[in-house]
Amino acid sequence: MTEKTSCFQLLNLYYYATIYFAISFLPSRLIAETNFPQLPSDPVQILNMPSGTPITDLAFSHDCAYLLIATGYQISLWEEANVSQNDIDNPLPPDSINNSKWSISWSTQDNNEDLITAVVASPDSAAVAYGTYNGQVQILDQQSGIIERTLVAFEPSTDEKETDFEDGEDDFSTTSPRGEWVTALAFCPDQPILLAIATLNGNIFLWNIITGKLVYALRGHTDNVTALDFSQNGEQLVSGSWDGTVRFWDLTNGQLEKTLLASQEKIGSISLAGNFLIASGVGQSISSWDLSKVSPTKNQFSSRGGNLSFGPNEAFFLCQTSDKIYVWSMEGKIFRRFGATRRLGLSDLYCSFSLRFSQQDDLFYVATGTTNGQVLIWDMRQVVEPAAFE
Repeated sequence: MTEKTSCFQLLNLYYYATIYFAISFLPSRLIAETNFPQLPSDPVQILNMPSGTPITDLAFSHDCAYLLIATGYQISLWEEANVSQNDIDNPLPPDSINNSKWSISWSTQDNNEDLITAVVASPDSAAVAYGTYNGQVQILDQQSGIIERTLVAFEPSTDEKETDFEDGEDDFSTTSPRGEWVTALAFCPDQPILLAIATLNGNIFLWNIITGKLVYALRGHTDNVTALDFSQNGEQLVSGSWDGTVRFWDLTNGQLEKTLLASQEKIGSISLAGNFLIASGVGQSISSWDLSKVSPTKNQFSSRGGNLSFGPNEAFFLCQTSDKIYVWSMEGKIFRRFGATRRLGLSDLYCSFSLRFSQQDDLFYVATGTTNGQVLIWDMRQVVEPAAFE
């Protein structure tokens, strides 16, 4: 067995255990439960990756203009063509579903052929980042896909922290040949030069991608950190871990602010919107908290856990399991579910997920990656009445 084959097998085991995803969006409007019609089972677009290997991560840009797709040691950026109202009213039929409303802009592979485990787009769409199982994080120019900086998921020495790097230097990659397996990435919403990196070892590092300096090393989790989410004002970072806790970090001083015991299970996903937090165990539970209360109490839903994301605000959230996407109300009621149909031959397991809502352009997309290298995209504008967004 070659080293690469062994790494691919290890990566597959990791995905099936955690159902990891990167997800974020712009919360702003309410979708009324009573106005949410039955969703179609067919996606509006299916993108087939040439390699046919599992989609390791997905991430929409904040304006929904492009989608980052990672598969194996390759990352690609797909852009949406200009969509007319006629396209919205008349979605592509299944037999022409690969007709390109989304087209590839650029594609690149990791220089070391390391498996890519996480991708994210900066809020200002100036940069994209990806992390690998070997602990490196690459910062790329969004338009060209050219690597501009390399970071390593570890805490450098004091001298290294104070070093300024010239353009084009490899930062700490030359002094540390191997960092910690990168499990999640998140850009700060109001300071897009700050990037949070979570690792399999339970550590979180906050880096300045312009200066190449480590801002904070956040320690406290005792197991794999699987999910990150920033508060909307960027002053707080929330992390979920296999140790069963959700931790809140004060980014004004780098200190742990509070800890919530989410579950006896390993936490695989979290999402924060306003005063509400949801977390999913790798097993069969979803938990929620109202953070406006002095002592938040946990509400637990009896359900299949999975990848989570709030909708455009805290009124509802989506949960992706291995073969379906469920729409939940915060009252604990499932009122819609959707997924790809067997008629299209799409019976492979979902292994990555991204959702994005753009208030400015009235865009609302859901995408999921499969184990056989396909990306399925649903355009929620085609299934939700416009009045429901007001």
